[in-house]
Amino acid sequence: MLVPPLAPQITASTKFQTHPTVRPVRINCSVAWTARATADSYELKVAGGGTQYTGPSTSASAPNASYCGPSHVVRACNASGCSAWSDPPFPQELVIGEPDALVADPSEPPPASDGGQ
Repeated sequence: MLVPPLAPQITASTKFQTHPTVRPVRINCSVAWTARATADSYELKVAGGGTQYTGPSTSASAPNASYCGPSHVVRACNASGCSAWSDPPFPQELVIGEPDALVADPSEPPPASDGGQ
């Protein structure tokens, strides 16, 4: 009998932003979490807020503010249900850098869903 997966844990959460004196200011936010063997999909949300990502990947990244938030939680789901949300919420680190460092990783697939937001 299939049971809901265990809760994953967020391993990294970063908001990379170009220096405020550089115009236009560019932002890239990313979040990564551990995989769970019986999970078919994952849900990522800002702690206390709405869902930002739903899909099969164990990371979400976008060259805009799509995955930005003060802290995040994630849960794993399968046909039997979803795990509890990861706990405690994982704070997002702010990194200020040069525009050349803000390059999307071409090996990352596009997000499956952003929750319609």
